[in-house]
Amino acid sequence: MLREEFHLQTDRRWAHRAQERDRLLYVGVTQRAATRLKQHAAGRGRGAHFTQIFPASRLLSIDWYGSTSEAYRAEPITADVLDEVTSDDVYVSQPG
Repeated sequence: MLREEFHLQTDRRWAHRAQERDRLLYVGVTQRAATRLKQHAAGRGRGAHFTQIFPASRLLSIDWYGSTSEAYRAEPITADVLDEVTSDDVYVSQPG
């Protein structure tokens, strides 16, 4: 699906904001990183809307946590920190 087609099919404001930026960063949580990366690359899996439209080109970092709940608590914090420390031409996305 092309970015333009997706934009017409959704009323989500994040898609429009993401298209206006030069670089995109995606923050997500998974218990099986290799499997999830393959799902994103294939455009499959629950919650893969962002990566269906904006396919990943490289993995920048993996952080490990002691529990899933700890990882989910860290997800928005990580996205907020990235949003603060990057320039205005970078869009930081996280599921949910």
